[in-house]
Amino acid sequence: MHVFADDSDTFGKNGFLCLAGFIASDQGWDNLTNRWVSKLEEHNLDVIHTSDFLSGEGEYRDLGLCYEERLEILSEFMDIIRDEVSFAIACAINAREYKDVLKEAKKKMKPEEFCFHRILRMSFDYMIDSKSPESLTFWLDDSEKTSSRFLNIWTRIKKHWKANKSMLASIGFGDDRALPQLQAADIFANVLVRSNISGVDPWHGQSHFNRLFIHPETKAVSRNIKAEFWEPKDIDRLKEAILDLARPPKSKPL
Repeated sequence: MHVFADDSDTFGKNGFLCLAGFIASDQGWDNLTNRWVSKLEEHNLDVIHTSDFLSGEGEYRDLGLCYEERLEILSEFMDIIRDEVSFAIACAINAREYKDVLKEAKKKMKPEEFCFHRILRMSFDYMIDSKSPESLTFWLDDSEKTSSRFLNIWTRIKKHWKANKSMLASIGFGDDRALPQLQAADIFANVLVRSNISGVDPWHGQSHFNRLFIHPETKAVSRNIKAEFWEPKDIDRLKEAILDLARPPKSKPL
């Protein structure tokens, strides 16, 4: 099983921090890729970079589309995601609040490491719940700013992982222009960031992005999404469990 994830633009800073992505089998990703490429061709696009596309910046500057038209096109890609992926996962916190609640602790995970750990944990739990015997391969957008950081986090997490380590098979970094799966993850992360800024729940009927969460015809809410939004009260309530993640497992007695 492959997990494709992307981070918010504020990753590693003190603001809203989000890591989000999708899990699917090879067949699911093949279906998404085929439909995605066809949809790009339909709209004469090379790639979907959500933030630039919605703002009409960068390579999308000369498309001549208003915001409502760009949003409708993006929603068509959301339909593909909703139809083809097996499960959506996201972890979001306010980095400054996280640091403030845990400021007295001598050893703790950085906010981005905590989010990554939670994404891996949710992926692991999904595999257990679905009784899948396969291992997980994790993919992230290749970035000069964050790739080395994620690789270091992966190495530390796997070293101290307290569940079955063989389930965490590998981590890879790819060019989102070549991997529609990463473009899909970028949409999810971007939607969560924009929803946080606007204060409108993405599941709400008034959200511009509810097509990712609610079927436009049946109005059924997708149940294949697990999104965690950690408030200070949640961090404080589970402080010891969070701090325990940063501690190496106890050695077994000889």
